[in-house]
Amino acid sequence: MAELVGQTFSKGEARAIAVHAQGFNGLSEGSELRSSLGAGERSNGSDLLAALDHLSLFQIDSVNVFERAHYMPAFSRIGSYDRTLLDLAHSPAETVGGPGENAEAGTKAGVGVGANSIAARPTLIEYWAHEASLIRVEDLPLHQWRMHKYRATAPSYSADFARDNEPLFEWLKAYLADVGPQTAGDVEHPANVRKPGTWWHHNDIKRALEVMFLRGELVAAGRKSFSRRYGLPEQVLPAEVHAALNTDNYDERPDRKALLTRAAVSYGIASARDLADYHRQHFAVAKPLIEDLVSEGTLLPVQVEGVDTQHYLHKDANLTPQNHIGTTIVSPFDPLVWHRPRTEALFDFHYRIEIYTPEPKRIFGYYTLPILHNGNVVGRIDLKSDRQNGKLVAKASWHETWMPATATRELAAALAKHLRQVAIWQGLNSIEVAERGNLAAALAKAVQAKA
Repeated sequence: MAELVGQTFSKGEARAIAVHAQGFNGLSEGSELRSSLGAGERSNGSDLLAALDHLSLFQIDSVNVFERAHYMPAFSRIGSYDRTLLDLAHSPAETVGGPGENAEAGTKAGVGVGANSIAARPTLIEYWAHEASLIRVEDLPLHQWRMHKYRATAPSYSADFARDNEPLFEWLKAYLADVGPQTAGDVEHPANVRKPGTWWHHNDIKRALEVMFLRGELVAAGRKSFSRRYGLPEQVLPAEVHAALNTDNYDERPDRKALLTRAAVSYGIASARDLADYHRQHFAVAKPLIEDLVSEGTLLPVQVEGVDTQHYLHKDANLTPQNHIGTTIVSPFDPLVWHRPRTEALFDFHYRIEIYTPEPKRIFGYYTLPILHNGNVVGRIDLKSDRQNGKLVAKASWHETWMPATATRELAAALAKHLRQVAIWQGLNSIEVAERGNLAAALAKAVQAKA
């Protein structure tokens, strides 16, 4: 592979490498194509976890107008699956109320839920691996550099708060040791009242739990009605993982390099800033580690035609992937598009979420999802799951302006087919296409034809 150093790839080649590395051609070499254009067959837990392993994490976001972000990456890669399997993987005690049929089903799905479900250890756990994200439990020690950072050089607002409230921190640890993992709202303490005027109305109980969570003194024990449950590490983690979080003379460099290597594998081809952003490492810290990985032969410096920034390949990247054939929506927080500068550089796709933009100033819609079609990001669609009326609503539909009319019609037909799978996955009965957007008319016609 040394002969690849300095090689220039066209944007088309770079896109193909990136899309393949992200798992849109299947989750393993030689596997059948698992795109959401398939028959909508339900995937089992091993497919779900394979999707997570391919990406290293699923980012969590609270917006639920269509679907929460952490459910989306697997759907975009393996098609329709039972979302309960993901819930079971990170919240077995919440999702499964006790020993019985669901616990047995979770075990068969390979998501780590045993017959004694209350004491079951999760397969996935939440931490700030990018933003708040689900990762493999055994990967949590890779992120302890961030825990050490928050203990040693935390922002003053949390460091000062921890110092000034040490008795509360100790009380919370003793309380959780006594009653088990709890959400912030379930903690019985006089200070546990809403605090208007603060960010998200967080009171001292919530702030203390969050600081201890960031520092690794508490860990996530799943979620209850989407509220994070906090527990002591020994209540949640396997003994070997807990031990790995308490190593003496911790050296963060190997873990940081391991995460940069994973980013390179998942991205396929990426700039140094892309690699650093994958697990939210500061670029100044990541840059010399990337140089080490180049010296070791793990990363190969290459160029992308029309992009000034130096890019890197993992030494085992597939440079001749099959062309991606299929159509799928992706979450705004999918690794394919989450680092906006990379999305613009490789896919020539300018993308922003407009949920914080006043409605009169929105261009494309409240919560548009990018559309991946035959290896390119070609448009966006503002979707809403109208669960009360059983409808999937496309509030706005857009294609990129460079697309000719014939390509637009082909996209509309493929997207209409995909939306039927989306609706089935969401448990919705019909699709409604609003008139807004330059793809809306063609999509509405295609949806009607499919119906």
